[in-house]
Amino acid sequence: MFNIGMGEMIVVAVVALFVFGPGKLPEVARAFGKGLREFRKAMRDVADDIHAGDIQEVKESIQKDINDVKHIGGSHGDKAR
Repeated sequence: MFNIGMGEMIVVAVVALFVFGPGKLPEVARAFGKGLREFRKAMRDVADDIHAGDIQEVKESIQKDINDVKHIGGSHGDKAR
C-alpha cells in the first residue's frame, strides 16, 4: 500500500516510540488502526454508491429502449393489419 520496506518501518517505529513514549504508543496505534478501518469502510461505501448509481443508469437506459421497441413494434403491427 505505502511501498515501504522493513528498514523504513523500523525507523518509523523508533521515531513513534520517541515521540509518544512506551505508555502512550499502544493507544496511538489503536486509534490509528481504528481511523484507518473507518476510512476504508467509507471508501468502500462510496464505491458501492457509485456502482449502484451506474447500475441504475443502465437499468433506466435498457427500460427506455424496451419501451421504444414496444412502441415501434405496436405502430408497425397496426399498419400491417
